Amino acid sequence: MSNANATAPAPSQSMGSALVVSNDAATIKQLGASMQQLAMSPEVSFEIPSALDLLNRRKFEAVVVDLQLGDQAKAVLEKIRLSPANRTAVLFTISDSDAETAVAFKAGTNFVLRRPLSRASIDRSLKVAYGLIVRERRRYFRCPVEIPAAISGPGVPAVHGKTLNISEGGVAITTSLSLKPGVQVKVQFTLPDRGSTSKRMRPCVGPKKGTSDFSSRPCVHN
Repeated sequence: MSNANATAPAPSQSMGSALVVSNDAATIKQLGASMQQLAMSPEVSFEIPSALDLLNRRKFEAVVVDLQLGDQAKAVLEKIRLSPANRTAVLFTISDSDAETAVAFKAGTNFVLRRPLSRASIDRSLKVAYGLIVRERRRYFRCPVEIPAAISGPGVPAVHGKTLNISEGGVAITTSLSLKPGVQVKVQFTLPDRGSTSKRMRPCVGPKKGTSDFSSRPCVHN
């Protein structure tokens, strides 16, 4: 269950990144100020093509789309929910009318920010969404940890290695064997004070030479 009442972090802690798709300077300034209070790092895209490119290459915990950008903004909404990396991101849409609000919710928007915007209204929406944003961060954030791991599966000889990092849905492991991406294997490791863990995962492209990256979700690399 998402904790919508999660406590906001200290400013030094980053709680994730947000893509802001808008070319309205006042809106961007208001969003940036509110996000800073929750230790979020906004990245602004003024044009639709650059936003689509970022969604293909990067993972964002939250995305804000301004429908003032026109029909192409609706394409961004559709792209987000079809994106392997960002389909579960917390999605905000900035709307100017009831009709736009209806379109936004139909496209999978979690929250609608209705114009005229104010710092107070943005703060309220972000605070309500905060628990969802924290949850999204935890799903993909990789915690550095080095422990023994074992990999096995049909047609795959038993391989032993060490983890480099672990997230809720993935793990990077140094191995002596290069595994083909997409083949399901069993990954076993023992977390301190938590006992043995076994998960069915698929190899992705390793983060560096000599490693394999395993995920129980679609592969994502920032």
